[in-house]
Amino acid sequence: MYTLNYKYINDESLDQWLHQNNFSSKQECFVQFFCGITHAKTMQVIATKLEKELPHANIIGTTTDGEIIVKKCQLQ
Repeated sequence: MYTLNYKYINDESLDQWLHQNNFSSKQECFVQFFCGITHAKTMQVIATKLEKELPHANIIGTTTDGEIIVKKCQLQ
């Protein structure tokens, strides 16, 4: 299992991160989307972006009072 974490800043930086990590080529991908922003419109924009950029991904999302973010790790 390979795990990467990303803290959303804006659409442009998300695009760069997705392309740098070559996510569009992945046939299997699981995205956990934690959001402390309770603005439904903001969450929808991010979710729509993920769905568009990662057509093969399984995406789950939830609100949270503390986002989970750690650099990156690889489990073997």
